Amino acid sequence: MNPTTTLTLSNKKLKCLLTLAIFLISSVLSLRAQVSVSKVWDKTYGGGQLDYLTSVIATSDGGYLLAGTTEPGVSSDKTESSRGGQDYWVVKLNADGTKAWDRTYGGSSDDWLAAAISTPDGGFLLGGYSFSGISGERTDQSRGDADYWVVKLNTDGDQVWDKAFGGVAYDELTTLTTASDGGYLLGGYSFSGVSGDKSEASNGEEDYWVVKLNADGTKVWDRTYGGSGKDLLNTVKHVSGGGFLLGGTSQSGAGGSKTEASKGGQDYWVVKLNADGTKAWDRTYGGSGKDDLKSLLVSSDGSGYLLGGLSVSGISNDKTEASRGGEDYWVVKLNADGTKVWDRTYGGSGNDWIGSLMSTKDGGYLLGGGSGSGVSGDKSEASKGGKDFWVVKLNADGTKVWDKTFGGSGDDWIESMASASDDDFLLGGASDSGIGNDKTEASRGLKDYWIVKANVSILNAASLDEEEQNFIVYPNPSSGNFNFIFDDVKAGLDALQLTLTNSTGQIVKQQKVYVNQLESGFQLTTADLPSGFYVLRVNFAGKEINRKLMLQK
Repeated sequence: MNPTTTLTLSNKKLKCLLTLAIFLISSVLSLRAQVSVSKVWDKTYGGGQLDYLTSVIATSDGGYLLAGTTEPGVSSDKTESSRGGQDYWVVKLNADGTKAWDRTYGGSSDDWLAAAISTPDGGFLLGGYSFSGISGERTDQSRGDADYWVVKLNTDGDQVWDKAFGGVAYDELTTLTTASDGGYLLGGYSFSGVSGDKSEASNGEEDYWVVKLNADGTKVWDRTYGGSGKDLLNTVKHVSGGGFLLGGTSQSGAGGSKTEASKGGQDYWVVKLNADGTKAWDRTYGGSGKDDLKSLLVSSDGSGYLLGGLSVSGISNDKTEASRGGEDYWVVKLNADGTKVWDRTYGGSGNDWIGSLMSTKDGGYLLGGGSGSGVSGDKSEASKGGKDFWVVKLNADGTKVWDKTFGGSGDDWIESMASASDDDFLLGGASDSGIGNDKTEASRGLKDYWIVKANVSILNAASLDEEEQNFIVYPNPSSGNFNFIFDDVKAGLDALQLTLTNSTGQIVKQQKVYVNQLESGFQLTTADLPSGFYVLRVNFAGKEINRKLMLQK
């Protein structure tokens, strides 16, 4: 055997070993779930003025309920006249996002809807704060300045009852939840001392104020919690054993109901209540700057909680990760006793804030809010306008899986999310954008309800047939370009037609690739594209392969 032959054989062996190594690496990568997040549809609803969405609910008939606040006028999607100033406004959607009906509820003055929930009987409970006296749909007299005001609806949106609760000063309902006994807990903050429906004295400035109701809206008890400063309750959840978890923001130090010192300028403050409203414990979490808790989740087995909001703090106190820019998403995982398990920070170079949290079927979490960032930090997609919907998916341990941006040319942000199916979710928020980018419908006024139905598709190698497994893509994810190997002997092909589309279905690259190119290895140039999920469509001999690709720069 001469040296030339030996060198040729060595090169062939090297090529075989390289091909085998690439195949094995690619096989491992392919077995890991590849995820594509795409928009299914979007809808815009509004009157001629300001319409501000605060809650999205998935309904038992497969549709959705949108709830928020509207300003006076009958126009566009709003079919009922104003009762006074601002009113509660509810829009019922079919499964495809088309409107089934809308309803307006209010008194003669301003009424602002802050939250809505499904009720055990298939209806809904709306909650907010009201400056109205007896008028319109409000049947209870005013207690003072602003009062808590809740409206119970049946499945069709007809009012069953309404109740008002308050002291002599300003009381603002921000959140509500069901209770294990079929009743409800109303939460917010209060400036009032002992007066009206408020049975306990103020601790300082604003305090957390919760009111427990029976199923018919009758008050059972109320409790006040706070320190010497400003304490704003933003979210409540029912927990196992019949108790409740309260979450919000505190500027107080230790004192009053608050047992732990301030960590900075403003902190997350969590209060655990027993079923009778007595305090079990309270915890303070924060960095050296401003931290504002907006939403919380309770694990299905009662083993812990997830807190979510915004932070401008750097690494300090309870915050273990550096700031990405201005305001960031900040999530804190707790055990059942309130002990911190971990915390994570996500954001771009601008301002990013969480509006809503949602559990996912795989034990992870979905974070939804608003972003003013472009591609930077943890944000992989470019800004669509001023502010955008920004969704971040986390594993159970808080590791980021993917992120997705939706938006028009103006300001858009998420206030509420709902699960639509195993693979679909609904994002709801406020928008002042017209048609453009992800927004397909015109603005109705100053600000509209905007909802986006999104789909998460997962593809594993186990779902591929023989020809698909012969088509190897590596590396995937990639930080620049993608390489391909195709077993043309088994496929018996002359050429392939490659089409690459982005997550919205737009074609970004098309190319015909011949077998002789594949034999020596072929590289699809994607370094010029932004980070995100793409779908590669390969057409050959009347057959089509779809392969999801992730570009992470």
